[in-house]
Amino acid sequence: MSIWQIKAYYLRGGTCPIQDWYRVQDVSVQAEFDATLAVLKATVNWRKTKAFGALRREHVGLGEIRFKLKEPELRRFRPVESGLQLRSVNLFYCLAAKRNAMAS
Repeated sequence: MSIWQIKAYYLRGGTCPIQDWYRVQDVSVQAEFDATLAVLKATVNWRKTKAFGALRREHVGLGEIRFKLKEPELRRFRPVESGLQLRSVNLFYCLAAKRNAMAS
């Protein structure tokens, strides 16, 4: 059962960065993202999970949904959201990094 409402943020021109990102991902990324969202939607306190991280400093009030794939190489994906305290989450965009890029 979902206790959260997940929304996508649309820009003035009608584009949706998170949907644009999702659409060009391969099936394994889409499946992992969907599975992570399904778990979070049934979780009361996201802050107690590894799948969510609250951002700090100049990004207070935003958070990221975290998931990763290990094959063919480690990739981490972090869709950014807001509105956690309202039980309604707005997804904005996604940051992705490969293992080599994160080592620096």
